[in-house]
Amino acid sequence: MANTVKKSKEVTKKTQKTKATANTKHTSVKSSFVFKGTADLYLLNTTTRVDCRRQFNKSLSPIYGVEEYFWTGVIKKGEVRLVRKDLRKVPVSNVSNSGITLVGKAISYFKVENAMTINSLECSDQVYNYCNEDSKLVYVGDDEIHTVYVRIYDNTYGNDNDRWVTLSIE
Repeated sequence: MANTVKKSKEVTKKTQKTKATANTKHTSVKSSFVFKGTADLYLLNTTTRVDCRRQFNKSLSPIYGVEEYFWTGVIKKGEVRLVRKDLRKVPVSNVSNSGITLVGKAISYFKVENAMTINSLECSDQVYNYCNEDSKLVYVGDDEIHTVYVRIYDNTYGNDNDRWVTLSIE
């Protein structure tokens, strides 16, 4: 009987050691999945998961002199959502005068469904899309790696309300 108790204790110790090792491995995998971007902005395409692979980086636009976000990765045909970490949609669609401007190549790679679309009279490579709650940004290009550039504008009163997005792509 003493041998059975001794073996039982050894098995228990091995099980605890294995569980501890497994937990350590799990924790290290979890910690390597840290958010690496510098912005609270994410591109969701075929998933609703917010993680470092979908996180934008922030920089100062050399052209416009304002904050600009950029992300590089594979985009697949279908709906594309720009969201904050708490999954709030950008641009917001519950305020008037909100929308998305497609610039340059973005005009041929994206379309905005259920929006009022206006071609710019001043600049032939810009399309303004006034959005509502039913509007959605859709990627219509081939499944491939792109760099997406986004500038976000708030209203003129200084409220942080993610009212308008300007989107370009390489």
